[in-house]
Amino acid sequence: MNYPRFVNSQTYYSIDKSKSDIDQLVNLTEILKKINVLTTSNFDSFDELIQKFLSTGVRIFGLEFGIVSRIDGEDYIVCNAVSPDNVIKKGDIFTLEGTYCREVFKSKQILGFPHVGELEELKGHPVYVNMKLEAYISAPIYFEGEIYGTLNFSSTKIRAHGFSEVERDLIGLMANAIGAFLENEAKEEKLIQANERMKQLVGIVAHDLRNPLGNIIGISDIFDELGDEEKAEMLAAVKTSAESALEMVHSILEMAALGTGKIELNIGQCDLSQIIQNVYRRYQAIAENRKIRFDLDIEEDSILSADTNRLTQVIDNLISNAIKYSLPDSTVKLVCKSHGGLIQFSLENERAKGSSVKPAFNVESSVGIGLELVREILKLHGSELVLDQDDTKYLASFSLKK
Repeated sequence: MNYPRFVNSQTYYSIDKSKSDIDQLVNLTEILKKINVLTTSNFDSFDELIQKFLSTGVRIFGLEFGIVSRIDGEDYIVCNAVSPDNVIKKGDIFTLEGTYCREVFKSKQILGFPHVGELEELKGHPVYVNMKLEAYISAPIYFEGEIYGTLNFSSTKIRAHGFSEVERDLIGLMANAIGAFLENEAKEEKLIQANERMKQLVGIVAHDLRNPLGNIIGISDIFDELGDEEKAEMLAAVKTSAESALEMVHSILEMAALGTGKIELNIGQCDLSQIIQNVYRRYQAIAENRKIRFDLDIEEDSILSADTNRLTQVIDNLISNAIKYSLPDSTVKLVCKSHGGLIQFSLENERAKGSSVKPAFNVESSVGIGLELVREILKLHGSELVLDQDDTKYLASFSLKK
């Protein structure tokens, strides 16, 4: 479709003889003031922002309909609207194909139709047939690099002189401001979530560091009173406690670095089945000593593009947690198989009914730190950790693209 061109601003103002040059200049200055107020104001909510943009926009463009939409697949969802007799309301849903905005979405351009009835491709359009909307101007709203929806204004009256390049720039500026608000709102929400998560993890670390540090302090208080053999035993206990404390601190620092993007993935070809086998062999003797059996169902050559070292951390965390918190004489089932374009991993361990033993995936202990690290690594790989449990089992799973 050949879209109508926006009229050069100088030409546009020379065509409009209804106002003098001075009046047109004053009018443009007032419009720019309004746009400046809109784009520099602080709004408490998205609803407040778009309502103000719409009410101002219908006056600026002289068009009685104004809509901010969100496009979800084939659905065109009205976020808010200004219209005569409230014929279009917030929450209304239309098919994208049944709106003029389909052209904006397809072309990814700011479009202006001054006289829809003259456009062969649109004069049979449902909006034109049912509402006789003649004039239409719209700009895409971008969020995280994708089209979120549109900001558009329309009227049943023909725009005899067309739409000017200045109007194109104004609606583009407004749409960009709406997109920027969405971006900032999303960033603020992520920061709030990250802060809450960090507070929770700091609380876990503060709680769980008490035991190893308390052990070290307690041993140091009585160390001089011990015999040589007891001292050797206590030094081994001190080393174990110190290593446990260091592991907790290392995990939370690493998770914080991953969460803030300070650590980048080293992507290459890797075999998830081989990673699982390598990690399992490291823990096999410990599992056997605790009478924990592993039921392995691993598809060989599970090749994908990922960071081998980071995926090793993921598998190491999950297997070590399963061994730590599984019941003696129980089975841990580990599955790694291809399904479609994905490689699916799951690890399940048993829990006896009425058992007070902590689950392998309990997030209220220092295990939670390891799980947060797992979540962050999988998130960087475009995946997520899914946890599920009932009275008899605990299950952790994730899927990765090949």
